[in-house]
Amino acid sequence: MVSGSSGSGNGSVAVNIDRNGGAARTGSITVASQAVTIEQAGAAVPPCTYAIKPTSYNAGRGPDTITINVTAGAGCPWSTRNDATWVTVDAGSTGSGNGTVRLLVQANSGSERSTTVTIASQPFALHQEGCSYKIKPNSYHAGRGPDDVDIDVTTDAGCTWTASSSVNWVTVVEGATGTGKGKVRLLVQANDGPARTVVLTIAGQPFELRQDAMR
Repeated sequence: MVSGSSGSGNGSVAVNIDRNGGAARTGSITVASQAVTIEQAGAAVPPCTYAIKPTSYNAGRGPDTITINVTAGAGCPWSTRNDATWVTVDAGSTGSGNGTVRLLVQANSGSERSTTVTIASQPFALHQEGCSYKIKPNSYHAGRGPDDVDIDVTTDAGCTWTASSSVNWVTVVEGATGTGKGKVRLLVQANDGPARTVVLTIAGQPFELRQDAMR
């Protein structure tokens, strides 16, 4: 209290209020037997801001380990959200203030893939390279048949692939599934109708097969 701690008749009271560096607060004083409530606003608290580094990563076929640095204000909470089954949050699923997140990426034996991991409300773009495949030949012109067609598949060790037929006149008799280099053998039935064409998928690659018509 600065002035007016006591008096007689009409008067005034001056109160000194210290600066508030924390949360809002309330107090009271008694003046002439009357309670006076004093409310003081809290200090302005800056909003939490977040940044991550790096913001993206291009992984090889793996496995791989990625470390992401999180920058945040002291006491600012954050979390990591991941929806990809091939990525594991090994450290930093939750945090407060500055911190790090460590992601484990599984080895990829299929095609390339991508996902977005949300770290401290920031998007982290993750891309992983996949297996590459080649087939030879990539097309074949059969006579009326029946015919037997061999296709060589070339890819890296550990890379899996499949071969399938979408028509009943072509059967995959060898190489319906495979890993690494391999071979697919197709059996083409004799054609007793008009010329026909189909595009099969072998190790993710298109294989065009044409067959002559019955004369």
